[in-house]
Amino acid sequence: MKQNYELKNEKIEKKFQELLDSRMIDTTERLTFSWSNWGFGFESLEDSFDRLYQAGIEYIEIHGNHYGKDLGYSKKETKKLMEKYNMGVSGVCGMYSADNDLSSNNPRKR
Repeated sequence: MKQNYELKNEKIEKKFQELLDSRMIDTTERLTFSWSNWGFGFESLEDSFDRLYQAGIEYIEIHGNHYGKDLGYSKKETKKLMEKYNMGVSGVCGMYSADNDLSSNNPRKR
């Protein structure tokens, strides 16, 4: 007996295949995908760029240093790495804690 999530997955897959077959969706454009470097721990920014480049990822989301006065990265170095690896920056990942929770009802914490 299949679990509910398996039944839902089959339904989604079937509907997607129908869309592909009917050519109602354009499959010629590649999916734009980025990956955040915060999950790579303390490795250097260049190591993160290289890791993502080797995986065929063309955009990086940079780990934001919300705990300090700046992002923690040199703009000049970041730009150089973007050019070297032919990658774009899709955004900056904000790092939040209980002291700076965007959903807090305390405006000083937002």
